[in-house]
Amino acid sequence: MSAKQQVRIVRADADRHAPAMRGRFANPNGVSRPSNLAVLRWSFGVGQRDQLGPQLDRVPIAADVPDLQRCATLSYLGHATVAMRLSAGQMIITDPVFDSPPGFRRHIPPVVSFEALPPCDAVLISHNHYDHLEKVTVRRFPSEQLFVVPSGLAGWFARQGRKNVVELDWWDHIEFGGLEICMVPAQHWSRRRLLDENRSLWGGYVVCDGQHQIYFAGDSGWFDGFATIGAAFDLDVALLPIGAYAPRWFMANQHIDPQQALDALVALGAKQMLPIHWGVFTLAEEPLTEPPALLAQLMRERRLESRVTIWPIGGEYRLPC
Repeated sequence: MSAKQQVRIVRADADRHAPAMRGRFANPNGVSRPSNLAVLRWSFGVGQRDQLGPQLDRVPIAADVPDLQRCATLSYLGHATVAMRLSAGQMIITDPVFDSPPGFRRHIPPVVSFEALPPCDAVLISHNHYDHLEKVTVRRFPSEQLFVVPSGLAGWFARQGRKNVVELDWWDHIEFGGLEICMVPAQHWSRRRLLDENRSLWGGYVVCDGQHQIYFAGDSGWFDGFATIGAAFDLDVALLPIGAYAPRWFMANQHIDPQQALDALVALGAKQMLPIHWGVFTLAEEPLTEPPALLAQLMRERRLESRVTIWPIGGEYRLPC
């Protein structure tokens, strides 16, 4: 992987940062995670989550292994893991999960082995949930690997022996190697253990390489921040989550659905949307193959076909030259 390089950190004004009190972060609109009572209600009411087996062979998977060496391409490696090969050959990877996190079973194996990854200039982490931050994968990166993470997560990385870590709050950004990476807001939450809820931040990223501006949303419910992000950038591509949305009474505050992903595309003003966060893990009650099928139907109804590319797991998208 890439050797340690000089990184310039630019901090945003404090009033643009995430609200925080007594070491806990919050969404500006007060939306929080589902209550413990709601979690219990949902857990005992789940039905479809145990009936997904017959559909697994129909999850779209690219026929060819992505060419991660090709310049100016995005490769969908599954769930929220995207490899970005940018215009000057820089390599960025988002939320890498190449193993099975505790309590999760992969329905789709990694389309690329970890060993096949080219050297990465930076690894971007959106938040600390196990399906986005996986300890075994993190430890497979070399000790000098640069990780860009939300505020409050550097200590966790230090315990994994990873100290080349930059923490960002909302609207902070870093500059290095011809890239600018800005952390932007999301409506979500964080927790890995029983008592560490919201002790670290969550968010998305906008990656700018001088030719392209790429938005990686991470996880988010619907919020006004999509329009704010769209006003701050001229986005070429928006990587938006479309899965883990059912039932809406339980998931709406933390995960957008395919309809809202299209709403987010419009609010962001992005030229192109690529869907992520579906098909690999069972996180909610919708069938694994439903999110891209529903997105295809809705984009036709809303006449957004020219602005949405539904790629398979393992698919590639070539950035405009």
